[in-house]
Amino acid sequence: MLRVDRTPGVEMPRRPVQGTPLRSLSYRKHRELAEFLNIAERWRCVIDMMPDGAYSMMEVERFARAMHIPGNSAANALLLDLGTRGITVEQLVSYLRRLQYEVPLLLLLPKAPVSIVTQPQRAMCSINGEFVLSVEATGLPFPKYQWYRSCPNGESEILHGARDRVLRIARAGPRDHGIYWVHVFNDVNNVHSDCCKVEVFAAPAMTPDTRMMSHFGMPPAPMMGQSPHLYPCSAPMPLLRITCQPPPHLTHVEGGSVQIRCDADGAGPLAYEWLANGRVLPTTPRAASDNILSIHGLKVEDTGRYQCRVTLLHQPDQKPLLSGY
Repeated sequence: MLRVDRTPGVEMPRRPVQGTPLRSLSYRKHRELAEFLNIAERWRCVIDMMPDGAYSMMEVERFARAMHIPGNSAANALLLDLGTRGITVEQLVSYLRRLQYEVPLLLLLPKAPVSIVTQPQRAMCSINGEFVLSVEATGLPFPKYQWYRSCPNGESEILHGARDRVLRIARAGPRDHGIYWVHVFNDVNNVHSDCCKVEVFAAPAMTPDTRMMSHFGMPPAPMMGQSPHLYPCSAPMPLLRITCQPPPHLTHVEGGSVQIRCDADGAGPLAYEWLANGRVLPTTPRAASDNILSIHGLKVEDTGRYQCRVTLLHQPDQKPLLSGY
């Protein structure tokens, strides 16, 4: 289900732009920055992020003693000194980003939508082995993550507890063989990654010959009927199947863009056709589609249920499959 919300009519507060002198920050923002940096002496971490030699040990201790002055604090003294040195908001933001300090960043910058920088990549391992999937994303507030796996029936299974940008599966089994993707979101928007395939293979049976070869660092020879390197434990694949379903719900703001993805495997060339509320969606400059449906300039009227119909060409006996979204 895709939902398009109207753009809020509230005017965004003005924020300091890149290159704004730190001294020009409002009293409220200066005070809130100082309060955050005083917790657990985080202001020392800011100094550590600065170029070598920015402050001597004597200067750092002078900031620490400022807490004994009524109405002053170590972080307040540091911020005042940074302003005197001509440090800009942009420079301070670069230090805070490296420290992953979300609260002060939200004071200095507008919220930013989530954007995936690096997609998860295909992985493979043997049974009882380990595989790792990862994704890189940007956004403010910082992105949150939820990993999913596609079930054989085409439904998406939520992986409980998999809420980090890195998904690590130890002691993999046949159940872990499948298609994975991650839902990335923050307060502004939500997106889903490309689907990636994870293959879990059964190790070959060890014989005296293979034990000897393994002892000398040589790969074991495949048994009759097996692949030279990989030993799949999965069942035979159907002629046509949908391997990746998009998230069940997406919400976007009017005027924005959305991409809805459907991946499929088949024994031949495939054709994709998108339906909106049960009707075929024609391809237009605003709504281009293949296995990925891209809609630009979203309108409230675009709210609805979107499905992808996948057809295996040159196979008239194979019925098309319909994704759910």
